[in-house]
This record gives sequence, structure tokens and C-alpha cells, in this order.
Amino acid sequence: LGGGDVHSLHNYFYPLRIRPQKRTVALSEYGGIAWPMPGHEPPGKTYGYGACPTKEALNEAVATLYRESILPAVEKGLCAAIYTQVSDVEDEVNGLMTYDRRVVKPDGDTMLPIAQALRDAMEKTVASFEKMG
Repeated sequence: LGGGDVHSLHNYFYPLRIRPQKRTVALSEYGGIAWPMPGHEPPGKTYGYGACPTKEALNEAVATLYRESILPAVEKGLCAAIYTQVSDVEDEVNGLMTYDRRVVKPDGDTMLPIAQALRDAMEKTVASFEKMG
């Protein structure tokens, strides 16, 4: 409705479009890539977005999401991005951890370079805004 300090977006299915705002732009819900890790699924049916058949496919889908959507959006003003769920919950298998919270699903070898790329992109963007005054 245009109030508050944050322009909050949710995005699962569409190309992420960040437009200039007077308020801070936050992607307050995104991702949700599903992978029901064998041996750690919730009871009953499972649900999520963009289901992956293997851990390798999950790692690639997560890396692609950041590389193609999140990182380019930082240059356009994205200030925060919150992955949909920390862990699988109820029938949703799109968390970063399994339903029983025993395993982190994406590999550290996938996530650490993403974290560094996000840090670098944020620092570059902040520096360019500081130059503008």
C-alpha cells in the first residue's frame, strides 16, 4: 500500500524486476526450491516450487537463482533477500534444512561463493551510492 520503510516483494515464478523506490527494497520471500531429501521427508504429501530430483540438481538450482536473479537485482537497489523457509515444514519441502532439522540441504561449497558474491555486490553498490552523494 506504499506505507512504511520497506517495499516488500514476494517472488517465486517470475523474472525478478527491481524498480527504483523511495523505500528500501526487500525481497521478503523467494526461492522455495523443493527437494524432499530421502530419509528426511515429512509424513504425507510434499509440496514446493521447482522440485529437484537430486541434491546436485538442488545445488545447481540454488546457484542459478542467485546468479541470475538475486545478484543482478542488488545493482538495481535490492537491499535484502529472505529465502522462503529455513527448514521444511508440514508438507513443504522447500526449506534450506530438512523437516527434522538434521541436515542443511544445499552444500557449503555452493553457498559460500554465493555469500561472498552477495557481500561483494553489496559493497560495490554501497560504494557507488556513496560516490553519488
